[in-house]
Amino acid sequence: MVVERAELLASAGWQCAATVSGVASVPGDLDGVDWFDAEVPGTVASALAAHQVDWTSADIDGHDWWYRTSFAAVCESAADLEWDGLAAFTEIWLNGRRVAETSTMFVTGRVPITSLAEHNELVVRFRSVRTELAGRRPRPRWRVARLVYPNLRWERVSLWGRLNGAVPVPPVVGPWRELRMVQDTTARIVRRRLTATPTVSGGGIVGLEAEVRGESVVKLSGSVTLRVGDATSPASIEPGVEDGSWIVRGVVELGTVDLWWPLAAGRQPLYDVTITVGGQEL
Repeated sequence: MVVERAELLASAGWQCAATVSGVASVPGDLDGVDWFDAEVPGTVASALAAHQVDWTSADIDGHDWWYRTSFAAVCESAADLEWDGLAAFTEIWLNGRRVAETSTMFVTGRVPITSLAEHNELVVRFRSVRTELAGRRPRPRWRVARLVYPNLRWERVSLWGRLNGAVPVPPVVGPWRELRMVQDTTARIVRRRLTATPTVSGGGIVGLEAEVRGESVVKLSGSVTLRVGDATSPASIEPGVEDGSWIVRGVVELGTVDLWWPLAAGRQPLYDVTITVGGQEL
């Protein structure tokens, strides 16, 4: 089946603002701040360039930088906040509540959002790199030459714009890769654990535990079944740990199976595994 996913930030307009490091710690402290339009994905330097502001006069690493946007939800189900890269010491706030924090710009992330309002505000704070790297760290075994901030060796942050003696370039700060708020209007599997065990009689036993999310699961009706190949068996469903998620568990026993062998030793047959939940096949 095709899973219908609504990307709520696809057409959202973003704004950016700078504050003195540590002066504002929550979105409520931003009254009176001067906001300007910014592109996401993008960096603080690219946003400044779009407004003909010289990045060398902005002291990018010395300030806290804030991004904000507003968006509407398409239904009442839970959502996922996903990002492909945030540079670098980042806090994310949704409707005044902090929902995520990350300190590496090279790792993707996903945070489940249990509920959305009809109209929502997303605020992202990028804390001052200079301030974050000012503390004392354990003495290193070797020195890294040319680093503007010696403590960069402890963090997953780009050296671009932070090397002494290099060509002057702006440091990377901001949502430099895509940031998404995704809401499922149909059910989808977000996590699964599948086991397959052959039996001495030539058959097999397949077990599945899957976490399912989506608006149609919330409105669940009818039975839940697990099908492996042509064999079908009832499955159980119960609420998951996270709001808006459901855990499906089932076991199917097959009378006769074709075993999977490495390429040089035999055939590689595959069996389709399908969960039917909420009237949808996953």
